[in-house]
Amino acid sequence: MCLAALVAALMVGGPGFEARAGSSGLQPEDAFDRGLKAYRQGNLEDALPLIDFAATNGYVRAQFVLARIYGERDTRLYDPAAAFHIYESIVENNKDIDPYLDENAPYVAAANVAAADYLMKGIPGIGLAPDRAKARELLEFAASYFDDTDAQFELAKLILTDARPDVQDESATLALHYLSTLAEEKQHAGAQAFLGDLFWEGEHVGRRPDMGLALVSIALGNATAGDRLWIEEIYHDIYCRTAREQRAEAARIVARWDERHGAARSAGASEGGSAFTFGEVGGVKRTCANGEPIASRLTPEALAVAEQGGDPEASGGAVASAQGAASSEDAGARPTFGNMMGLGLGISAEDAGGESALKSSASASRARLAVAGYLSLMRASQPRCRRCSEPRPRR
Repeated sequence: MCLAALVAALMVGGPGFEARAGSSGLQPEDAFDRGLKAYRQGNLEDALPLIDFAATNGYVRAQFVLARIYGERDTRLYDPAAAFHIYESIVENNKDIDPYLDENAPYVAAANVAAADYLMKGIPGIGLAPDRAKARELLEFAASYFDDTDAQFELAKLILTDARPDVQDESATLALHYLSTLAEEKQHAGAQAFLGDLFWEGEHVGRRPDMGLALVSIALGNATAGDRLWIEEIYHDIYCRTAREQRAEAARIVARWDERHGAARSAGASEGGSAFTFGEVGGVKRTCANGEPIASRLTPEALAVAEQGGDPEASGGAVASAQGAASSEDAGARPTFGNMMGLGLGISAEDAGGESALKSSASASRARLAVAGYLSLMRASQPRCRRCSEPRPRR
């Protein structure tokens, strides 16, 4: 079924809407803008006919959004078969567009990734069996032709999941190249977490528990709200199985990473809240099976408190030392003291002093760590994202 026929069959507004919209001179782009605005306001009755009209008339962004709408599990419009067919049509009709100059390129690349996801899982309702080979073709095309980071990440996962961990062939080498490039240059949280898990397990790379823990910790600082859920599960599992010495070395790796990359964060990280939290999810403190608190961000300050059983009073000496250095105009100590306050390490997390110390250091020295800490603390005070995707199973 062609896209126009498929969309017409799904149209909420009925077949007469397109004729009415066309006769009124409504342009597909304008219809989409109005439809998207109505959709974001929760007005499906007005939104769907407008988005349908734009999609039927060849507006690729509308087609992509329509597929996303039908792919949302928690709505009454959920229809995975319709979503897959629209993604498939976008892919087939836009193979030769310019990957750099065409404004539709990001949506076509994303449609390849989405269609590949359906192909890997299959859709029993329409008799679509899982087809990992076809999914890999779509991901390879989007990863190379469009240079799409999500396609590169999903392709790397698929290759390494299918490959034997003791065999290092060209495909595995390509996958590791994608992961390392995404982790280092793109600050891609998913790639950082997946690569960290490989280092922890010693699969396809030499086993480095400290590097594994460090990379997953860094991923937490970059994660969007949706990614944070599954990355936290990996981090908590690795943290609780890592020796104290390895945690300390991992904290040093994180510090060197932060020095090198500064406040660099992935585009969606601000949705997920601050990297400067202390073992809490939804206000509930997370602990290992033996009751040991989990430091959600690897810093010497957080580890010091965790090693004392999470008792803020036990770290009073460290807090006093950091506070004294910060008060004596030691610019290097201000970020540490500010982070301790922001974390609530020995001091009330609501204490405005943490904000003040970080802001002062950021303004005085423009030190990258201080600026990053201040911005993270400010993000933590903003409303959190309440619509998070389902946690992904570990690898």
